[in-house]
Amino acid sequence: MSPSHKDDPKIVTHGIPEIHIYKVTGDELRRLEEGEARGSHDLTLACTLFSACVALVLALATGSFSERWHELFIGLAIACGVGTLTAGRRWYKARKNVSPIIAGIRSRSVDPEG
Repeated sequence: MSPSHKDDPKIVTHGIPEIHIYKVTGDELRRLEEGEARGSHDLTLACTLFSACVALVLALATGSFSERWHELFIGLAIACGVGTLTAGRRWYKARKNVSPIIAGIRSRSVDPEG
């Protein structure tokens, strides 16, 4: 370690009154990782597609386009809407799949004296 200097900040720590530790199996950890990763990606995709869908609908409502561009915007808005619903549904299902795993881990807690 290097010697402390006069202008180094003083570090103050405060204790944590209690720490609870839960043992997790490798399978539970893998399932949590898969569920969280897939769920967060699906939520991000759903939000992005929803934003694009809203932008396209607003452009259609306020702008004037040639027939070809109008059809293209309608098709893209429909595709974004369907993608939003699909990714949102997958996120919702993945979110529900993680809760039982966490509940199972917490159910193994025993009395501190036990």
